[in-house]
Amino acid sequence: MFAMGTDNFVVAGILPDVAASLHTSVGLAGLMVTFYALTYAMAAPVMAALTGNWPRKLLLISALGIFVVGNAVSALAADLQERHRYAVKLIPVERDKEARLYVHQAKFEAGLVRFPQYATWLRDLEDELLAFPVGKADDQVDSISQALAYKKSGYDATLSWVG
Repeated sequence: MFAMGTDNFVVAGILPDVAASLHTSVGLAGLMVTFYALTYAMAAPVMAALTGNWPRKLLLISALGIFVVGNAVSALAADLQERHRYAVKLIPVERDKEARLYVHQAKFEAGLVRFPQYATWLRDLEDELLAFPVGKADDQVDSISQALAYKKSGYDATLSWVG
């Protein structure tokens, strides 16, 4: 089961090609992969508990059948953006990542961008922000800069820009 679930990591390298073939943005294609990965991560322990007494061969064939059906449905969805409404609104991207964050530098310096003080993930986020643009990861930095750009009046702590 673990080996089948790790296939979503393969998509990262070809995400721009996948997005182009679906006539959608790289961000939306990435969001689809993220939803899949989160669903798999949450469902795997539950399914392991529910199917612990099943014969292994039946379990493996059933899991593979679900994957085949899921992939077939994905292949048949020609243009996901036109057919569905999403809870997350797409934000038009302007400039490169560095330039997008640089525009909001004054907001950080003025203390207008705030994060939960005791969040378990805060240290990792701060490390990524402080290492930018030479750090290994920059996705959270880019997401923050896009969120800040969406509200012209400043940082929207209510997250009203999420649909």
